[in-house]
Amino acid sequence: MVVELVFTHHMKHAIDHLLTMSDPYRLPVCGMVYNVVNGSLPNCHVFVDMWPNFKSMVCVRSCDEYGKPEMDFATWYSPDMVSFEGMFRKIADMRKWFNGGRGVILHYVNSECKRVLANEFNVPQTAIACDSYSLYSFDLLLNDHSAMDALDRKTQRIVDTLPDGFEVGQLQAKDIETVARFQGRKFPDKVSYYQWLIQHLPSVCVRNSEGHVVAWKLTYDSGTMGALFVLPEFRKQGLALLIAARNLKETLTKYNAIAAVAESNEPCKTMLQNHFHGKALGIEVSWIICE
Repeated sequence: MVVELVFTHHMKHAIDHLLTMSDPYRLPVCGMVYNVVNGSLPNCHVFVDMWPNFKSMVCVRSCDEYGKPEMDFATWYSPDMVSFEGMFRKIADMRKWFNGGRGVILHYVNSECKRVLANEFNVPQTAIACDSYSLYSFDLLLNDHSAMDALDRKTQRIVDTLPDGFEVGQLQAKDIETVARFQGRKFPDKVSYYQWLIQHLPSVCVRNSEGHVVAWKLTYDSGTMGALFVLPEFRKQGLALLIAARNLKETLTKYNAIAAVAESNEPCKTMLQNHFHGKALGIEVSWIICE
């Protein structure tokens, strides 16, 4: 049985249910559904494997809007591969993912899901792209208002000491080629995907006097702050903290209060450790692409 959650109060109930679980894989789908509820992500469909006591949950939307026709983008939570496999068959049939129909991109899932896709699409696993990496996750909620105020004062001091001509703003279409070049994640038409993100979700960047971006962050579909990056020659100046904290109060009222950086991104990981409540997820996450 698969149930589509149409009404907003059903989706809110589902988020509350997911938040009671300790499994970190539930965080991205929880954030995706939260952004559906608050209107940040239009044209999404949310499914659970039963109601109201469900195990698996998936948020699906078409990739057509960011330049990848005949593909779906799915963020998924299942407690185990048996649950995933059972629900995957049903959703794949509903969304016509088989037999020359639509393809699918699974976002932030267990790499074991690749085996299920290979079986269901009847192709070798080598035919399915799988980009896996370890993440470090941070809770962006600070303890109290005094901590937030102290962070605001510190970031304002960073702004006050920026070189002449530097300014803080939002990413623009002209910046995305640069952003994509420094992000290792594999994704079909990554530039179009990032273009879509900055049109629908918050971004922050620092520009130099020539108008070029030197530091930036994106907000992903799940509401997670990510792609935090500072060009090497501009590090150790507080820019990572500045863009991580910029508009934090507003962001926390609307989006998922999670930041994620790759384990290998030591500069940004250290900054987040120093200023936020951070913990290692202890998992490897994957983007699995079957076209």
